[in-house]
Amino acid sequence: MNLSEVSQDKQPKKTSYEAIAYRELRNAILTGIFPPGYQVVEEHISSQLNMSRSPVRSAIKRLETEGFLEKRDNKRIYVALPELDKVLDILYIREALDGMCSRLAAQNRTAEDIEKLNQIMERSRMSIESGDIYAHHEIATVIHYAIFEASKRPLLARLAINYENQISLFTYDSFKQDDMRVRTAHEEHCAICRAVIAGDGDAAEAEARHHVRILRERMTMLHENKSRAMNSSVSQLRP
Repeated sequence: MNLSEVSQDKQPKKTSYEAIAYRELRNAILTGIFPPGYQVVEEHISSQLNMSRSPVRSAIKRLETEGFLEKRDNKRIYVALPELDKVLDILYIREALDGMCSRLAAQNRTAEDIEKLNQIMERSRMSIESGDIYAHHEIATVIHYAIFEASKRPLLARLAINYENQISLFTYDSFKQDDMRVRTAHEEHCAICRAVIAGDGDAAEAEARHHVRILRERMTMLHENKSRAMNSSVSQLRP
């Protein structure tokens, strides 16, 4: 399990080390280098990243808060295992939060917000053309963040970002399982952005809720497909 090395030449500040540790750990989880159930050992990570344990510890705590990692009864840290019920609960919450944030964004967006959304939509389109699923997933996250920020309701935005982060692993898995989902998600994101830019609160909320409902349906379908595949494998092993 290799993480990218950090150059010692620049000697960044502690906060920079924390940001690097967070980014590298999150990327390793999303791309499957650290799969669900993998034990994350602070000492090993700090050695691979060539930094002290303190920033790694902070990054691990943040990822635990965001739902990427979980602490089990033995006090050890593992990459979170997918639990459908938890994901669905979060998506029900997200439907309400994303819908309200999008409505408020349409009402409160500034010229700067509009410019940012247009730029992000273009970046999303380019990621589709490049076929880079990971890049598209990261841009999709940026789109959500930009809409939450445009709502101009800081507490609501923080809640929405928290729940967005908690299922980031599962949305990335959804993209990996189906290339077409990347394109349809792009179209859904653009529909939300266009409604926000137009100042149409009703449409923005409706598009955001629709987007989350589609995601919820896909999560259920992927879980059922994996369960069927697992049951089929077990049946083939039986004498």
